Formats: sequence, C-alpha cells, structure tokens
Amino acid sequence: VGSSDPRLPGISPVYGDMSGLPPIVMQTAGDDPICVDADKIETACAASKTSIEHRRFAGMWHDFHLQVSLLPEARDAIADLGARLRGHL
Repeated sequence: VGSSDPRLPGISPVYGDMSGLPPIVMQTAGDDPICVDADKIETACAASKTSIEHRRFAGMWHDFHLQVSLLPEARDAIADLGARLRGHL
C-alpha cells in the first residue's frame, strides 16, 4: 500500500461501490484473517442489490485453493467455483 490510502477501492474492494456490478461468486477461508472483509463485501452487495454467492470454508487458510492436489477442501472449492460460474454463463 505504501503511502496510499488503504481505503481506496482499488486497494480494498470493501470500500468500493458495489452497485451495477455483475453477479459475484466469492469463496473465503474461515481461518484467513481478512475473511471479515468478505462479510463487509457481502453486506455492501446486499445494500446495493448486487447478487453475491459467498461460501466460506471453515478451517482453511488464505490461498488454500492452491493446495488442490493435497486438500479435499480445495478440490471441493474449485469444483464448486466452476459449477457456480457455469450457472452464470
């Protein structure tokens, strides 16, 4: 972030305007310290009537998706993401 304001939407989407966005598919990890930002994004989407599908994976950490060859939860997350995205195409 450097000297930039961390509340700029380009740095943190939590502070962005969610209105007019296409449907959002969001997955978060329950043990990720920034997962609380996902709750704020979900609230902002609801307030602006932007469709959001949010799934939180309990016990997982940031970027757990990268462990798809080792973690069943990561495989589930990738399959779930693909299914949700196909539903929007």
